[in-house]
Amino acid sequence: MTINLIPNNILLGVSDVRTIAITGPYQTLTLAGNNTLATATLDNDSASITLTGVKLGSFTLRATNESGDTATVAVKVATDAEVEANAGQPIIDDGPIEEYINDVSQPDADENQASPYQEALSDGDTAIVEEDIETLEALYPLPDDSSFVYGRDTDRGIQGVLSSDLGHVYVEQVVLPITPTVTENVQNMAGTYGQHWLGNIYGARTISVNLTSINHDEDEYRQTIENMSNALINLGQTEHSMTFGQYPDRTWFGHFTTMSDPAWINQGSWNFKTTLTFVASDPKAYLDTEQVQVVANPTIVTPSGNAESYPIVSYVFKDDVKQFGYSSSQGGEVAVGFSDEQLVSDLRPRVYLNECSDLAQWHQVTDVNNLKTWGPTGTIVPGTDGSQFRIGTSQDTIRVKRYYDPTKVDYGIGFSGGLLMSDSFNTKAPNGTYSWQADIRGYHFKHYNRAISSIEFYIISNTGERLARFGIADRQGGNWPRCFLYFGSRYAKEQENLKKGIGFDASGNTDYLWKTHKNGKNKSVTITNGPEKQAINVDRVVTTTETNTWYSGNVGSSAKIYWGEKTVNVTKKRITYSTPIDANGKKSGKQTSKTKVLQSTSNKSWIPLSKVVKKKVHGKYVNVVQGLGLYSTRKVVEQTVVWNNNTHKTTLNRTENYDRAWYQKNGKTIGYWKLVGHKTTKNVDNNASGRASTANITTNYSLTDLNNTTALTSVFGKWHLDYHDRKLHIKLTQVDPDDGLDTGKVIFEGTYNTPKEMAFSQLGVYFGKVPIHEDKLGSDGKPVQPYEMTEEAVTDIRIYKDLTVASASNSRIIAHKGDTAMIDGETRNVYINGNLANELESAFSSYPNLKGGRSDEISVVPDRSKADVTITYRPSTR
Repeated sequence: MTINLIPNNILLGVSDVRTIAITGPYQTLTLAGNNTLATATLDNDSASITLTGVKLGSFTLRATNESGDTATVAVKVATDAEVEANAGQPIIDDGPIEEYINDVSQPDADENQASPYQEALSDGDTAIVEEDIETLEALYPLPDDSSFVYGRDTDRGIQGVLSSDLGHVYVEQVVLPITPTVTENVQNMAGTYGQHWLGNIYGARTISVNLTSINHDEDEYRQTIENMSNALINLGQTEHSMTFGQYPDRTWFGHFTTMSDPAWINQGSWNFKTTLTFVASDPKAYLDTEQVQVVANPTIVTPSGNAESYPIVSYVFKDDVKQFGYSSSQGGEVAVGFSDEQLVSDLRPRVYLNECSDLAQWHQVTDVNNLKTWGPTGTIVPGTDGSQFRIGTSQDTIRVKRYYDPTKVDYGIGFSGGLLMSDSFNTKAPNGTYSWQADIRGYHFKHYNRAISSIEFYIISNTGERLARFGIADRQGGNWPRCFLYFGSRYAKEQENLKKGIGFDASGNTDYLWKTHKNGKNKSVTITNGPEKQAINVDRVVTTTETNTWYSGNVGSSAKIYWGEKTVNVTKKRITYSTPIDANGKKSGKQTSKTKVLQSTSNKSWIPLSKVVKKKVHGKYVNVVQGLGLYSTRKVVEQTVVWNNNTHKTTLNRTENYDRAWYQKNGKTIGYWKLVGHKTTKNVDNNASGRASTANITTNYSLTDLNNTTALTSVFGKWHLDYHDRKLHIKLTQVDPDDGLDTGKVIFEGTYNTPKEMAFSQLGVYFGKVPIHEDKLGSDGKPVQPYEMTEEAVTDIRIYKDLTVASASNSRIIAHKGDTAMIDGETRNVYINGNLANELESAFSSYPNLKGGRSDEISVVPDRSKADVTITYRPSTR
């Protein structure tokens, strides 16, 4: 049973309409194509489909029936002039479909390849796209002819400042210079008439923006001036984008240098004119980003504009590769990896890949008994079927969803949270030892400075033993976070190894990290809980504060000052006496008491006990040592709060003062505390009735936020671990959260002799949090002070087995199936999985640029059978 498409070779003009006849027989026929043709399902024995040419290019129309029979039509959409010029001439070779399979020189010839053209959208998809466009237009409105937008970066979600948001400010005129600033480079030559011209130096482009501001009164004028000053003054060293409504398709990057004083338009009004001077150090204007999907090799790329643009070539590998790169028909190339023809070996095979797009590769731990010989450093919160975790909105992160039961909050209990375990893998080398590398990325984004959270990873052996753990954890009170690496199966063993210098626990150890330390000004935080109605079932509360001040040391007899030690001990405790009562307020059990130590401190200081004074003796003044009269004292302040059975609450305050005194007994001097007076006051609070009733009680907590920050406060980091010969090298670097690329900024790095063989066979990740006072639940069942918790997430994990030390001369696998790579023509960097890989770049790489209006043929390596390749660039104009 065969089907046919007639004709089977079509040259279609952009304004043509052509009909293709379909002959059967068939029961159900699926007709699929690209360009403006939507997929169609036909169920009769003969049919036809109508084509209209819209986009220039080539594509294949394919019909398939239930038996698997296939018929194709090769279609080329050309200009009407080209159609007319080639009338009667075959445009596409009308050979069998087999000749096109895996032929990368033919666009759209491979039946498995994706088309560079977008298929027609369904009504539902169209509605979604329209809704997305409306959202983008609302978030990033375009400037009109009388406005501009400054500092916008849609790729990073930065809206920038619209001039119309500054007040009633209107752009009257944007004056663009014909050229950037030009400086001649000339040389005076002896004996020469004139100068020797060595060329021009082209500098920045200076743009004048003439503005008019309309203001109804002085307050509105002042607000406009302040808005302009705040928005347009740039204190940093980064230039920002500028797009004028008069030139909406062009963007410059620069800074303001001059804002002229307001010139009044009319006497007595607050309307004025001013001129802003915007200087673009890079004089080119940039157009909207363009992207080309590589479907042929070479691929023709013709950027808009008339100036240079810098291509970014991105790869998603379908197979293991030893090299990648691209070249331009205009000259130049970038080559990464190894091009020799010797046998390729994978010296670093990947044994585990987890892109954290779902929970399928994780095992959630709900019972520490399942961990055999170890447990996490915090409490596990029960949860099953991933209920405790969630996938990030971009489908590339695993985050914790629930840290603890909020109804059982106990402050200072330590970390509690969720634990995930990976599948097992094998990092054993052929010689029986273990040698491996691991790249793990995750983030710790802090939104409230007093919050205490952590993310930590566990290295688990093939016997289920915890060999080491590393990660990031917050300190209390908004202090600097810390990063850590511990060795050992339990906390005690970790601390023992840490004292031997095996491990690390601090805020970092690099120059970059120390430069990011900021000791902020302390902030006072008051947490108010209440007012809440509480039953008064307390008989009395006794709070005692005892302060002892001791002085030690003796005053000598010679003429000099003697020093001694001053010790101040403060103990504060509270005893609460309660009698159980029933609903009628009657006694239902024995009275109980509960003691709580509120404060126990001891401070020592070195102070003078004597001084030298001049004293007249026998008519002469001599130096005499005189004691300062420092006496050891004790002060006891006792507050007793009593709820009477019938009427009210009574508060008693008593203060007792003691001095140190001595007496003689059996020839020995014995010291004791001598009461030197006491004072008692009585206060009556009539607002609280008997203890069997209720009262409105408000609890205030006075807390401190140290307000200290470092690079670890909010960081997207990559941990790279390299283990061989019983040595573990670890490096934590900062990752740019906008593009996922390694910045090369190192926060922590070290090499450690390991206590035992690191038989790395499984990875665990723990997300933890310590409850703080803000988590306390009020009477409404909600936290007394809501705050945004710290975001902890793991984004991707790659673990490799090292078979041998890779020699630079050996041809080897540099990227595996599923890995990504990028060649950035603007920064002239190479990345593999977001990590810098410039060491694999050929010395002959020249990073060729594209030119606006010029067609370049870009050839990529590897071909489409091994990688999906995209070329992205931002055109520019001079």
